[in-house]
This record gives sequence, C-alpha cells and structure tokens, in this order.
Amino acid sequence: MAVTWSIKNLQYNNDSDKGVTKVNWVASDTETVGSGNAAKDYIGAVTGAEKYTPDPSDAGYIALESLTESDIVTWVKTSLTDAKVTEIETKVAAEVAKSKTPTQVTGVPWTVAR
Repeated sequence: MAVTWSIKNLQYNNDSDKGVTKVNWVASDTETVGSGNAAKDYIGAVTGAEKYTPDPSDAGYIALESLTESDIVTWVKTSLTDAKVTEIETKVAAEVAKSKTPTQVTGVPWTVAR
C-alpha cells in the first residue's frame, strides 16, 4: 500500500499574478482484497487544506499556468512537515485496516443468501 497525495482544488488571487492562497488536498489509499467479482476495495483517506501567501517577487515563484499537481503536493508536504505527513499517512493506513473489520454493518435479514 502506498498513500497517494492529490490536489482537489485551488483558491487563487483574481489578479494578474493569480497567486495560490489555499490548497485543498487529500491523502488516500485503496487496498483490493480478492479478485474478479469477489474483489473488494478497502479505502482510507484524510483531507485537509493549507493556506499560502503568494509572493510573485520570490525567486521560486511559479505562475499558476505553469504549476503541476506535483509542485503543489510538494508545497503541501513541506508546509505540513515530515512528522505530520507521516502521521497523516499512518492514519490513512489505519482507516484502510479499520474498513476491513467494521464495527457496524448495514443490511436487512431477508436479503441474506441462505
């Protein structure tokens, strides 16, 4: 299992610089158990948002049109610090494990195969 980080949305200034001010992200993982019609996906995810103060005069500034998802994932992970990234990824793994053994289930008894 490997946690995948993705960017769900950006908020940016409505000016010529279009500097990114907020990033909505998700860290997720899916584990598939079984195969074919018996395959079942177990999912874990953590979402969050990071705020930024863009500075177009900074040497590392990247124009909105040139940004990639990878660039922004790097920003997010850097903002969070290695310890927080590890904590989030551990939580995602725990959610996958928890989804395999739920404490409650849903259904009605008359649809159970006998």
